[in-house]
Amino acid sequence: MGRDQHFPLPRELLPDLSVSRHDHLACKEFSSRLLAHTVRAYEHFAYDRLGEVDTKFWKTQATRDELTVYKERQAGRVSESLGDSLHRCAAASPLFAATPAAITPATMMLTGVRHGFVENAVSTLVTTSQEELALVVRYLHGASSDCGILHTMETPTDEDPFHFLGFKYYVSQAVGDPRLCKRRHCVYLEDSGFTRTRTGEKLGYHIMHSVRLPQFPDLRSRNSIPALMSTRFLYRQREEGIVEVFMLGNIDIKGLVVKPISLRYAVETMLNMTRLLDCSETKRLTQMAREFLWRRKRERHWGGSPTDSDSSPRNDPGTCSMCERVSKDGGLGAQTVVECLVCGRAACSRCRASKQVFVSSHDGLMGRLIMVPVCTGCILDANTSYFDVLRSQQRGRPRSSRLERETLDSRSSKMKRRGGSSRAMNVAMRSPSVDRRRRFTTHWKDERTPLTPGTQPSSPEPYDSTRQTWVATPRGTEFIRLTPRHDSITIQERKPVRRSRSKPPPVPRPGQPRLSRYRSD
Repeated sequence: MGRDQHFPLPRELLPDLSVSRHDHLACKEFSSRLLAHTVRAYEHFAYDRLGEVDTKFWKTQATRDELTVYKERQAGRVSESLGDSLHRCAAASPLFAATPAAITPATMMLTGVRHGFVENAVSTLVTTSQEELALVVRYLHGASSDCGILHTMETPTDEDPFHFLGFKYYVSQAVGDPRLCKRRHCVYLEDSGFTRTRTGEKLGYHIMHSVRLPQFPDLRSRNSIPALMSTRFLYRQREEGIVEVFMLGNIDIKGLVVKPISLRYAVETMLNMTRLLDCSETKRLTQMAREFLWRRKRERHWGGSPTDSDSSPRNDPGTCSMCERVSKDGGLGAQTVVECLVCGRAACSRCRASKQVFVSSHDGLMGRLIMVPVCTGCILDANTSYFDVLRSQQRGRPRSSRLERETLDSRSSKMKRRGGSSRAMNVAMRSPSVDRRRRFTTHWKDERTPLTPGTQPSSPEPYDSTRQTWVATPRGTEFIRLTPRHDSITIQERKPVRRSRSKPPPVPRPGQPRLSRYRSD
């Protein structure tokens, strides 16, 4: 299918919002009440019930990995208590006129754990530019029609780098043919940051709630109808590398959609939002690749190399910078060494993995994800806690922990004779977000066939490996080249060079007996 003629929206059609102080304070108060209600629900679940779900009020809806989605048995029980808390705030501003309709559907609850760090997830949510928002939307929801930042009321600061308050919008792709199936778009208030429970535990939060902006253009003429949502996510660091996720939310996709399909779409949307913990790695790798390309361009302009100036084995393009293995072409024990497209160092197949980075489109509004070879040193840096990165920067160290990488190189060289890599490298290769080609499977209650991205018809463009751009790197040459252009990453693809075989296969002579695999009696 060709490029959509209706989306992305021309930026001159978007309103130039100017939020009054009254509306600004109303948004803060409204978001605070949403957060307080969700924190109280989490405290009741985690402290009072010790993490046990009350099956009298909640019914299991779907599971994915270690996450479970529940639906309240009696619709309106949670929304009624939430509406009592939001009634006065909703009446104070016309922005929240759609709140009663947004929280009317049955409330969904999500609980479970995922790998990662809370600070990395919340820092990924802080999207202050179009490119950052397009990256997060593409990763979480797959191919989307459009997204954008309408107005920012509170930006991150040095004292609070995780806080954001503003208006955004998102347009999903149609489930089928856009001429027959309508898209869904949502204009919402987003709030993110950190809060604490009654026991002093630190929680990361992410709130998205539909608002009504009269200045926003009507997209019905572009075959898109509005959807309403109110999702409140909480993230708690249970232990090192393990994050507990808790969510309460309501989603109403509207339109002529049967109830089971709309329910599945709501569940898939909520489950996809938890992939934010994996998205932090892609966002960090993209930023590291952009910084490396900028350094390479600067070094080429002034002379020198963006890597180390010494003639160490790590700078040899035919020698792995991690374990010092030498590239071997063909035959038994062939070893391919390619350049890491994030740091420029050479890495063999044992010391690298295929990772995703984001490439902006030509207009800079949307983009796509591509797979590139990344060394384990960069993978470890990308999965480092955001707080550790801040401490390194405060100590005057670069973003990429060079000392940690040097230690990793020394360990790898010592284990070279044993034919293995260091334990840190193996941990990086086993990270849960290494292989994006694995299929996420959602199991529904009372259903034998699991719901996968290939079998679910309700989600508009869910995550699927077939919708990603897989980029291979042949031996000896790069198939994908990332170059800096207008302070963003662009992609130049070239066809692989096809070389003739150095030695043609032997041709059997006439009359020569043919070898048979089995003997005939």
